[in-house]
Order: sequence, then C-alpha cells, then structure tokens
Amino acid sequence: MAVAIPSGLGRVLAHFRLPGEPLSATPWRGGHINSNWRVECASPPHEPTAFLLQCISSSVFPEPWRVAENGSRVARFLARALRQRGQVDTSRECLTHVPTTGGADWLVDDDGRCWRLFLFVPGTRSLERPASAHEAREAARAYGAFLQLLTEYDGPPLHRTLHRFHDTAWRFECLEQAASADPCGRLASCRLEVGALLEAADLARALSLHPGPGVPERIVHNDARLANLLFDERAARALCVVDLDTVMPGTALYDFGDLVRSAATTAPEDAEDPGQVEANEELFEALVQGYLETAGTVLTQSERALLATAGRILTLEQAA
Repeated sequence: MAVAIPSGLGRVLAHFRLPGEPLSATPWRGGHINSNWRVECASPPHEPTAFLLQCISSSVFPEPWRVAENGSRVARFLARALRQRGQVDTSRECLTHVPTTGGADWLVDDDGRCWRLFLFVPGTRSLERPASAHEAREAARAYGAFLQLLTEYDGPPLHRTLHRFHDTAWRFECLEQAASADPCGRLASCRLEVGALLEAADLARALSLHPGPGVPERIVHNDARLANLLFDERAARALCVVDLDTVMPGTALYDFGDLVRSAATTAPEDAEDPGQVEANEELFEALVQGYLETAGTVLTQSERALLATAGRILTLEQAA
C-alpha cells in the first residue's frame, strides 16, 4: 500500500528532476542488495508518473558511486545504440535515469549514500524461473542482444566494482580456507556438501573461463539471471536487461553460464529439496538457440565451444 513519503526520502527526491510533486513511496521488493521504492508523482498529461528510487548498498559495493557511474554509462550508450537502429522510444528496452537538478545521473547525499532514480517501466513483469522453452529463449535473446550492442561501446572504461567476482578457482580457495579454519564451528552440519564441492575443485581450476586465447574480455552483465530481465506482461517477450550493478569487464561465458544456472531448470534457486533441481534439456537448447540468435555474430569459435562448460562452471561457482 502506498505510504506518505518519509522526510528523508522527500529530501532525496527534491534533488531529482521530477515532472511534478511526489505523492507516495512504496518499498519495492526486487533484488536482494539495494533498497528500492516505487515513487508515484503528480505529473502533467503524457508525462511519466511512476519512478523507481534506489539506494545502492555500500556494504556490498565499497564504492557505490562507481556502480552508479558504470550503470549510467551503459544505459546511455544502449539508448543511443537503439536509437541509431531506428528505435524511437527506448524507455521500455533499456533503463532510463532521471537526472538530478545538477544534471547528474546519481546523487551522493550528506551521509555518503548513493541514490539514483529510474523511470518505472509499466506493463512488465520479472520471472524467477522459466515456465516454458519460449521464455528461456527470450531471456537468452535479450542477454545476447545486450552483449552484441555493448561490443560497440565507445565510452570511458568501466570500473571493476567487485574484486575477482567470477574467479571460480579463487572462490574454491576461499572455500577450502574457510572449511579448514571452520571459525564458526559449522562444518559438521555441511560436511557432505563441502566435500562434494571440493572434489570438483580440479574442474573449477582446469576449465577457467577467464579471458585468454579465443575468449576475449568484453563488457558483460556478470549477473545474467532470469530475474534481471523485464518481460512484456502480455506478449511474453523479454524487453529490458536491468540491474546493471555488476556490468563491467568479463567474458560472455560468465553471462551465458549464469543464465544456464538460473534458467535451465524450473526449480527455484533456493529449493530446499535438491531432488527438484534438474537440468532440463529442452530449456538448455532454448537458451543456446536464443543466445546464438542475437550474439552469434560476435562470439568466437572458442566461446561457442565453451557454452555448455560455462553452465557447469557458473553453477559450481555459485554453489561454492
């Protein structure tokens, strides 16, 4: 239910170029890291009335302004690239920032918190898992198109906002150290799971997905889950890649691998019964087809050959 805007949020919103007076702010459940509110605004006819206000988590991102700057650079580039391809209105295909009164795409308040405001994309929904091969293919097409567009990115270099984010071998080293030290005395309750993972450590190290021969460094999403897409409510079409917090240099295999991990099964990511989690061949084939349909022209032969491996490695990495 909409609530009156708390004075703290009101002071933040006063720094953004809204088309009218903010009327309400509703906590918005989306994502697990940042704090979000849907803001309703009194607006003239034909002006947007709904916005998403976001405070970037400084506990996850040590320098949240770098996250904001990356997101701004990528969103603006995507909008320009889509317009060059004939897209007149890009507000449903990429994130649109509402600038501050000073013209910036984010605000750092007196307490050092980093805020940004987006146009709310109406008539959309997000999915935690695919209900059909069609939805899986649409998701892969969207992430493939995202990669394809960003191969032409010509702006300033992006910041690396999280250190060694997709470094599977390093993640295993951290797991081994934690299991050996067992500082909280919890190893006994998960010894089987830890043992099963450590048995796969050679796979994690041998099949590194880091940039190398045939696997170029690219600008990638780095958190390419099904939930980070907006689908058209009526047409079951993937419209917009969102949550650009981890967009930074990496490899296309990170994105495809995480997409396989999150969308090649109909089980929820947090399923308590491991028996529910099973790779679905039809969904995997749809992911491959959709990704190649839009990104196939830019992928190298080595990247293509490693698509299936990427799914195994990113699943392993997340488990670790």
